[in-house]
Amino acid sequence: FWDWAVFGNESKWYANEATQGFVNYQDADAMVDLLQGWGFSLRGHTIFWDVQANVQQWVQNLPYPGPLQTAVDARLNSVVPHFQGIFKHWDVNNEMLHGNFFEDRLGPGITKYMHDRTSELDPAALLTINDYNVIEGGWDTNAYKQLILNLEAQGIRIDILGVQCHMTTDDTVAEINQRLDSVAELGYPIWVTEFDIVATDPLVRAQYVEDFYRTVYGHPAVEGVMMWGFWAGDHWRGANAALVNLDWTLNAAGQ
Repeated sequence: FWDWAVFGNESKWYANEATQGFVNYQDADAMVDLLQGWGFSLRGHTIFWDVQANVQQWVQNLPYPGPLQTAVDARLNSVVPHFQGIFKHWDVNNEMLHGNFFEDRLGPGITKYMHDRTSELDPAALLTINDYNVIEGGWDTNAYKQLILNLEAQGIRIDILGVQCHMTTDDTVAEINQRLDSVAELGYPIWVTEFDIVATDPLVRAQYVEDFYRTVYGHPAVEGVMMWGFWAGDHWRGANAALVNLDWTLNAAGQ
C-alpha cells in the first residue's frame, strides 16, 4: 500500500529555476494535483543541493556572498510558501556529506539559516537530513552520525534522519539492521528516503525487495520508506532496478 510520494527532480532548484528569475512550478504543480487527487502525502525534495555538480550553472556563477545569498533567499521565499501545506517533509540541503557548495561560499552557518527560514516559512513541515552510503555500503554511517551531532551543536532543527538506500545485493539483512541500529542511537525517527535495488535476475531482485522491506519496516526507528523509481521506462538505475516492466506489467519484484 503506497500512501506517500516524492518527486525525483521536479521540486529541485535547477528544475524550478533553470534560468535566473524565471521560476516555473508547472510540472510540480501538475504532479501535486494528480497525487493529492489519489490521496497521497508528499515529501519535498529538495530546497538546496550541496553537491556543486548538481547546482545549476547560473547559481555557480554568482559572486558571493552578496548575490548568492540573495538568490538563496529568493529560492526560500519562493519554493517553501509555494508548497506550504502540501509537502509534509522537506529535504533542506541535500547530501551535505558529499558536497559543501553553500558552506564554502556563504559560511558554516548557512545550513542553520536555511533550516531556520524554512521553519519560519512553513512551521508544520518536518525537516530532514538526507544522504547516502549510510545504510548501503556503510562507508559513511559514522560520518553521517557525526554530521548530525555537528548540526545539533549549531542548534539546527532536525525532525527526521533521511537515509538513501540505493542498494546492491552485497548489503545483507544483518548489515542493514546493524547500520540502522547505529543511526537510531541518535534518537530521531528514520525515513528511508530513496530505496532501489539493482539485480539482473528479477527473482533475485524480488527476494531482495521483500527482505529489505521486512527488515526496515521491522526496525523500531524506521517510520517510512520511499521507493526511488519503479517503472523500467523511467528508472535512474535502469530496467534492472524496476518493479514494473516497460509494457507496464509487473515483474517478480513488483509482484
